[in-house]
Amino acid sequence: SYKLKYENIEGKPITMSSIVGQQAHEEKMHLARLGWLQAKASGALGKLENAQALADRAVDLKYSVMDTRIKVYQAQLDLLEGTLDREDEKVRVQKQLMLDEYTQSITEQKDEEKSIDNLALLVQNNGGDGKLVDMIKNSRTLLEANGIAGELGQSDGWAYVSTIPERDALKAQGYEITQSGGRTYARQPSADMSNYTSNMKEYTLAQEQGYAGSYQDWVNFVKAPRTSAPSSYREWSLAGGEDGTGMNYNEWMQRNSGEGDDADIQAFEEKGAKLIEKLDNGGIDWYTAFDSLKAEFPQATSDTINSILGGGIPYNEETGEWDTKNAWGRAE
Repeated sequence: SYKLKYENIEGKPITMSSIVGQQAHEEKMHLARLGWLQAKASGALGKLENAQALADRAVDLKYSVMDTRIKVYQAQLDLLEGTLDREDEKVRVQKQLMLDEYTQSITEQKDEEKSIDNLALLVQNNGGDGKLVDMIKNSRTLLEANGIAGELGQSDGWAYVSTIPERDALKAQGYEITQSGGRTYARQPSADMSNYTSNMKEYTLAQEQGYAGSYQDWVNFVKAPRTSAPSSYREWSLAGGEDGTGMNYNEWMQRNSGEGDDADIQAFEEKGAKLIEKLDNGGIDWYTAFDSLKAEFPQATSDTINSILGGGIPYNEETGEWDTKNAWGRAE
């Protein structure tokens, strides 16, 4: 412990100046360790900037005794300047060069330790647990620290996952998974990533059905401003796919990229709305509404008509009869 080290130094049979110097060094090291604990506590409360400032101060404390010795030695060399003969001046210059080199190395060492500590606190802020933070803190170089930090040194929102079943369950739900320091972390996918994943799934399905454009062309087409023209694989499927439309997906996309079909779809929707009003008022029955839409829009599939009218009656192809017992929505 700090107290034991302090007492051991005091009892050594060496010069008083040496005892005082070592005791001062141990005291500063003790304060530096306390400073790091304060920094971690501040970081755990979400105060990242304050935590990093405390960590920087702790590193300065750790090296404060060395800094003081450097300043004292530099002052001694400065006093000797201009007072020595040629040979002694050469020695003074050599010592000055050595001191400059040592000062530079200490400065670089301090800066690297500060960078490592700041990274450790950043990882803690991004969701890293205590063990990962300590691993980074104890790194010998910033390069090693960055290697341990991994994705948690680049982005936030992560949480430690302690078991493989938990990891697999989160992965199945679409969570992002990463490894840092041999430890597993997960986070919910961002909105952008969710949109990309959804778009990519539809784009892949579209390719399977004949779409030949690039992914970006697909995104541009889907997001193009059209009132109600079909713009996705899902809508093509609702229209009956190739059997219902008489077109593969690529042909469907090209046909609906213009404005001429918007009027047809709008008419279909308006007709459906009028029929729904009559259905709800009891003016017509389901069969009449269905047949009316089918007659006017023969290209529409049964599923599409059911969807627009808000109901349906399953059709048994084997018996050629409607299964009225399982009717749903407005068809009940």
